[in-house]
Amino acid sequence: MTMRSKRLTGAALCVAASLTLAACGGSDDAETGTETATESESPAPAAEGNGTLTIGSLLPQTGNLAFLGPPEFAGVELAVKEINEAGGVLDKEVAYV
Repeated sequence: MTMRSKRLTGAALCVAASLTLAACGGSDDAETGTETATESESPAPAAEGNGTLTIGSLLPQTGNLAFLGPPEFAGVELAVKEINEAGGVLDKEVAYV
């Protein structure tokens, strides 16, 4: 390895380490301008649902990846069918959209 390539490798490692450490750094509420809830404020209530697990998929039907669509659709439908035959989730059937 030449001296120049060692320097470039060292510089690349320093840059990668700097970016990694910057991404892992936390932020304080004062820096971001967000406020935390105080004791007098209560969080918003959770949304109520009907208890049914609904699974949606975003799979290719047209375009360059259209040939991958049918096996993927079949796989999702088979998984939902097997889950429902086994009793569903929390004793309710899974819906597929």
